[in-house]
Amino acid sequence: MGSPSGMARVSRIEQSLDSRFPTRVAMPDFTAAELVQFIEQAAHNLPSGSLSLEEGLAPRLVEHLNETYGGGSQGKELGERGNLELARSLLQRAVQNRITRLFNRIQEGEHPGGSPESEHLTKEDFEVGAPLGEGIEQKAAIDEEVGNLIGMAKAKEWFAQVRKKVAFVEQTGTRSDLRVCLNIIITGNPGTGKTTFARLLAKFFYTYGVLSKDSFVEKNGLELKAEYMGGTAPRVKAAVQEAMG
Repeated sequence: MGSPSGMARVSRIEQSLDSRFPTRVAMPDFTAAELVQFIEQAAHNLPSGSLSLEEGLAPRLVEHLNETYGGGSQGKELGERGNLELARSLLQRAVQNRITRLFNRIQEGEHPGGSPESEHLTKEDFEVGAPLGEGIEQKAAIDEEVGNLIGMAKAKEWFAQVRKKVAFVEQTGTRSDLRVCLNIIITGNPGTGKTTFARLLAKFFYTYGVLSKDSFVEKNGLELKAEYMGGTAPRVKAAVQEAMG
């Protein structure tokens, strides 16, 4: 058992593997609709008590998964970013948000425990339609950090363009518009702030919701260069995978 890419590497190393295991069963990635079905079943069978999705949430949750994690409006498979690990993580977060929601209502003097909605998971629990990125204070802090940069006029203009795009996506709700190629080549003479810009860029992307994980991996050329032919590519791929989480 293993991922397709992993098994392909093993087959190249041990060429007799194909003859020893002639039959292969490829398990396709789950679609967003299938993940929502899993979430519904898992919520119903929670050890802490059965929960259900509020009425009309399932199709909205499918759309949310496609727009936020991959596939877009076409409903394609989510790939490695999806599957059951994502579904379990989303359900766990939703259950925790539900607990916080009910606790806040109790703090306000209400008694939500006896109401039917206390047994439902809502769109707010799954953060459907929530603002992109971190809170207002975090965004203000990163904006101040960008503004305090000395020089770097082009970099500041680029940050401003990203802000406008995030604001547009928040208005339209089409988060898949942010899933574009983010490969960037940063050039400049020594001491012009390339490394500072790269570090700030990763923090900015996460704060504004362009990146879903706050994971920045910094490598120099010597760390990526291998001692033998063909050894550099695996190191680069491992560094990229580490950054993706």
